Amino acid sequence: MADQDDMLSRIIGASATRDVVPRPNETYVILDRASGAALAICEGELRLERDLTKAGNCYWRSVEKDGWMGFRETQLGRYLGHDFWWKFRADKTEHSDYGYFVPRRLADGGYVLLAPSLGKLLQLVAGKNGELGAAEKGGTAWEFIRVDTDQEEEEPDDDDEAEEVDDEEEDADEVDEEEGNAEEEEDADEDEEEGNAEEEKDKERETEEKERE
Repeated sequence: MADQDDMLSRIIGASATRDVVPRPNETYVILDRASGAALAICEGELRLERDLTKAGNCYWRSVEKDGWMGFRETQLGRYLGHDFWWKFRADKTEHSDYGYFVPRRLADGGYVLLAPSLGKLLQLVAGKNGELGAAEKGGTAWEFIRVDTDQEEEEPDDDDEAEEVDDEEEDADEVDEEEGNAEEEEDADEDEEEGNAEEEKDKERETEEKERE
């Protein structure tokens, strides 16, 4: 265990926090507590990697959608999930229902990852040869290690969003004002043309009356 802790410190940094509560918008290394293997994408395939020096794509950014958590590998932008036959993989770039999870704390430490299936929840299980599966019970205990990496994404700031909305509203007001001014000028031009036409008609009538006299 001491050797593994030293390796973890070298790879993910001494500032990493072990055995934390998984929350949205944070980055984690996810370990199988029993074997110490990391959940990683190796050579394009999702697997558990015992040799942490080879587990390059093992930083998972947590997200939340409709109350379900998901985990996106930070470099490749691919989500942890499964296919119709419950083969676990990481090949989707969008967080869909096959990538929904609920972490549940275990009494002995760590978390079991639950995935919805036809009205029930299946547990993510570490299988043989680093593969992953699902079962109704006996799920693997996972440890979430929070890390600070350069790959973490900046979350949108509420103040920035409010400023953008204000700018958009201001631009819209300016457009409306310009359109209003243009309409007023057009109406004024039309009124002026109508007035000139009436004056010309009046002059023509006066001329005709004088000729009759």
